[in-house]
Amino acid sequence: MTLKELAKLANVSVSTVSRVINGKDTHSASPKTREKIWRLVRETNYIPNVAAQNLRKGAKNIKQKTYSIACVFTRTSDGLADPFFSQIFQAIEQEAIKNSCTVTGVFSAQSMSKDGIYDDLILSDPNGIILIGRYTKPLYTYL
Repeated sequence: MTLKELAKLANVSVSTVSRVINGKDTHSASPKTREKIWRLVRETNYIPNVAAQNLRKGAKNIKQKTYSIACVFTRTSDGLADPFFSQIFQAIEQEAIKNSCTVTGVFSAQSMSKDGIYDDLILSDPNGIILIGRYTKPLYTYL
């Protein structure tokens, strides 16, 4: 997915999508348009093309790693329906995209009691894990 394709899906200009994603001059887009763009970013799993950004900036021979973050909530699997957790996750996601990171997984503490879920989280090999809520000492120790 390119910025141009994302703009076409959102029915806005490429510069509008760029400004919203990069947090620059976001007042030029209405709140409804910004929400539409962020919804499409999530639905399409859009990740900024770092190579294209470096070309545009004139940077040469820059190797930048894309980092991944896993989020773990104490809420049930429908926790993202809760506006509080949804807003936290959206902020994490927006900052991750701005910094060429991906959010690799969203897990609920409830589902982590099932066999293999801890292993799935570790096997996804995130560069970082964000724990949101209260957790038991065994979970901290394991992670």
